[in-house]
Parts: sequence; structure tokens; C-alpha cells
Amino acid sequence: LKGKVSFGSIYGCGAVGCAGMYAVLNLMSVKGIDIYRTVSILGYCLLPIISLAAVSIFVELRGVIGYFLIPLAVLWSTHAAALFFVILLGLDECRWLVAYPVMLFYACFALISVF
Repeated sequence: LKGKVSFGSIYGCGAVGCAGMYAVLNLMSVKGIDIYRTVSILGYCLLPIISLAAVSIFVELRGVIGYFLIPLAVLWSTHAAALFFVILLGLDECRWLVAYPVMLFYACFALISVF
């Protein structure tokens, strides 16, 4: 799929991931969060993955450089989004429990950008 536009995969992953994160966060917290904030935070923190996709135009990410850049971008996005959610919902004791589904969400986008 390198170089091909795959809007169905991008929109499908985004829609299902945002709906899933919305459900998980509302089940975990007492305060709750609306879908617009969830989508906004997940979209804002997608910037390192977008930068990774831009780098993949010029550099092949299936080699040593990709083994370094892909986890870096996923962890950066995960840390930023999980921090937003933890602060917003007051889930300090559940930081890692929030970060895990967020990391899976961004890993899907990283895979789309590599392949």
C-alpha cells in the first residue's frame, strides 16, 4: 500500500478507535468525557504520527531508521494523549491503564503510515 491513498483504512481506524476510546474512558472515570473532547485530544496528539508519515516519503521506514522512529512517534503520541486524559479526568492512579488503549490506537496509524 506504499504510496496509495487508503482513506477507508484511515477513517475506519479513526472512527472505531475514537468510539472505543470514548467508551473506555467513560467506563473508567466518574467525571466522564464527551466525544468531541476525545476526538480532539486523539487528533491533536496524532501530530508525531503525521510527521512520521511525512518522513516516510523520503526515508524507507522498514529498516533501522524505522525501528527507531516508529516507536518514538507512537510513544510520544501516547504520552501526550494519555497525559491529557489523565489530567482531564483525574485518573492519576490509572495512568498506565489509560495509556495502553491509546498506544494501540496510535500503533494502528503508525502501521498505516509505514505500509
